[in-house]
Amino acid sequence: MDDDHEGYDIMLWIPKFLYLIVVTSILMGIIYSVQTQDVGSDDVEMNLLIESMMHSPDGIIYQDIYTGKSYSTKVDFDKFQKIDLNDFFQTENKRYIMHLELTSEQMNEDYSKYYVSGEESTKENFITRTVVKEFAERMNPLGKIEKDVIVMNHKDSPFEAKLTFDAYIEK
Repeated sequence: MDDDHEGYDIMLWIPKFLYLIVVTSILMGIIYSVQTQDVGSDDVEMNLLIESMMHSPDGIIYQDIYTGKSYSTKVDFDKFQKIDLNDFFQTENKRYIMHLELTSEQMNEDYSKYYVSGEESTKENFITRTVVKEFAERMNPLGKIEKDVIVMNHKDSPFEAKLTFDAYIEK
């Protein structure tokens, strides 16, 4: 009779063990998922750099000389031509490349600036870094931001144009 009683006790513990295994595996799954989350600051850093260029008076936006007011929808052409992206993007990360383009359909003109971290920022270096074998495996696009703007301080200004940021980061 005692053998039946011991078997019955073991049968009562089986659901408890199964419950313990399920709870333990769920907790381990939660802990593992939190541990393996990849929190990359590269995207955030590049977006902050782009936003600072688009909204800072030190960037390319137009600033009224009389009131000092900055207009984020207007681009100062003189600043666009003179800006050195290597000086503007002072970052420790040597993996960014960016193409900044101002396109006007009214004027049929395109103006471009390039940023290639760690190298001379030229069109050739930008193309070399982007058009390589297995590009998709090496480069991660951070996004393409397009913004309709009005160009000021140009010989034919004001006129409408499209400002495009095309940024990548090397993996």
